[in-house]
Amino acid sequence: MDERKDSRDEDELSIASDDIFIEVPTPKSEEATLSWRNDPSYNFSDWKIRIKIQNKVDEYSSDNSFVDRTYNVHRNILAIGERRSGYFANLLHYGIDDGNRCPDLELSSRAATYFPDLLDFLYSSTAFDITTRNAIALLFLSQAFQVVSLETKVETFLHADIKLSNFGYYMSDALYFRDETIAFKVIDTCEKEAMLLFNNSPNIHLSSMLNVPILSSVLKVEEKCKDIWLFLTQEKRSLHEQIFTKLQVLRRKNSRQ
Repeated sequence: MDERKDSRDEDELSIASDDIFIEVPTPKSEEATLSWRNDPSYNFSDWKIRIKIQNKVDEYSSDNSFVDRTYNVHRNILAIGERRSGYFANLLHYGIDDGNRCPDLELSSRAATYFPDLLDFLYSSTAFDITTRNAIALLFLSQAFQVVSLETKVETFLHADIKLSNFGYYMSDALYFRDETIAFKVIDTCEKEAMLLFNNSPNIHLSSMLNVPILSSVLKVEEKCKDIWLFLTQEKRSLHEQIFTKLQVLRRKNSRQ
């Protein structure tokens, strides 16, 4: 009799199971690997980062408003492994931003533009490129969020890529991100290259070919850098103070528990 009862139970279980239908989202072909860019409905992301982007174009702008951009991410990707972010690891270790599971971070518009590149590196070093356009921003972000492996890669790239032909890009970004070290590295490298060109080519021919007094421009920029170098760490200090304050609050909260 017990055998007949067990048989009926198995039949009922089979029938019940047949009636259950779970629709599992099918990833697109380009979303086959884990990425913050994937659809969060099937990506199992367990954390969010909200970036508050400053609207002001420059320090003289009166626009103090912000726009928000939210990224769905995975805590273990951000905080574990050789590409880990020390900042996010500490934030997760001491608590998840006062329990709201979505830390708010303020970034300037140019830094925010390249924040997705930082996330790309944390997820995969192969799906990621350092270029002349994003190198200084990535150096700033890697230092601010303590991604040592990315900082090393960017510094190696800069050593090979800074040259007279891209002087404008690098000088503009170095001044924007208040990076004194890079600013003077750009000046020194380009000044040496310009001197080499002048020594190896007839001055008149070179000047007419370039149509700009490069060496004079470099020297003038160097003087400007000397005048403003005291302000070169302003943006970094602002973000670092924000990070330090957040961690202090989390530590105090954690110690009381």
